[in-house]
Formats: sequence, structure tokens, C-alpha cells
Amino acid sequence: MKRNENQNQHNLHIRYITLLNYEGRTYLNKKTTNRLPLYRLLWCRIRYYQQLHEISDEALANALGVHTRTLREYDKSAENVTFGKLDSFLYINGLTLNDLLNS
Repeated sequence: MKRNENQNQHNLHIRYITLLNYEGRTYLNKKTTNRLPLYRLLWCRIRYYQQLHEISDEALANALGVHTRTLREYDKSAENVTFGKLDSFLYINGLTLNDLLNS
């Protein structure tokens, strides 16, 4: 009985699993409902760092090399935050990626 309960709980977290076949190789594609994409995690950490250190939106936009209204677009979907923008932010603030993720 307990095994079925655990199996049902596990199935609730999995949206779907598919096997992809690409050039003769098979890959497992697993989409879960509770996964936070890396770009979203990084953007949340940047905004958290901004709040902790009382950095204005203007200063953050300058560090990223974007306009302030772009920050609000990133709040909706941070898919367009590039590694270059992330690197610029880290360099200007004297941070490493580990510092940002562990702040």
C-alpha cells in the first residue's frame, strides 16, 4: 500500500516523459511541474541582491546595459538575460556566480 502512495506522489510531479530520437541516439526528455528554469533562478537572485543592497532600478539597468523598462520585461520572462549581461552585473558588483547564488 505504501509503495502505491509513493508512486502516485511521484507521478503528480511529472507532467510527461518522452523519448527523443535524434540521429540514431535516444534521449530522455522529462518535464516536471516544479522545475525552476536557470534563467528565472538567476534573475530572481539578481533582483534579491538588488533589494539587499538597495540598488536602484536605474543602477541595475546600467549594470546590465539595458533600459529600466526592460527590467520589468525580465520580471515577466527572463529568457533574454544573456550571459554577457550576467557577467557585466557580476563584474560591476565584484561578485562571482557562487556569491550571487548563495547570497
